[in-house]
Amino acid sequence: MIQEVDSKYLEEDTINNPATLVYIWAGWCSVCKDQLPILETIASMVKDNLIMLKVKAEGNQEILVRYKVIGIPTILYFSHGILIDRKVGLQSPETILKQIEIITSLSKEEALSRELRGFFHWPI
Repeated sequence: MIQEVDSKYLEEDTINNPATLVYIWAGWCSVCKDQLPILETIASMVKDNLIMLKVKAEGNQEILVRYKVIGIPTILYFSHGILIDRKVGLQSPETILKQIEIITSLSKEEALSRELRGFFHWPI
């Protein structure tokens, strides 16, 4: 199951879990409508290893700014609350499953070494 959250709850959900996928979407986005069934199928396959969240872009501007979302849909991959990767646009099931395999296998130390930095890094 993919749980819908807003910016108020996103940090709590990502920080408290070893592996989290965050799907950022918009109601007007046709590609988002194509991506959601793929994510729902994957959610049923990996339900014990991963928290899957979705955030509607409209009304959650704070998240868009914080994670510098520049395109919709965007998938953010977190391991131990650390942003490891991001993908923009329609993603295949194989691409998503590969990223899930990576984030679910990382220790906190490994996640820190793979943290997405540069333009997408959010200073603490």
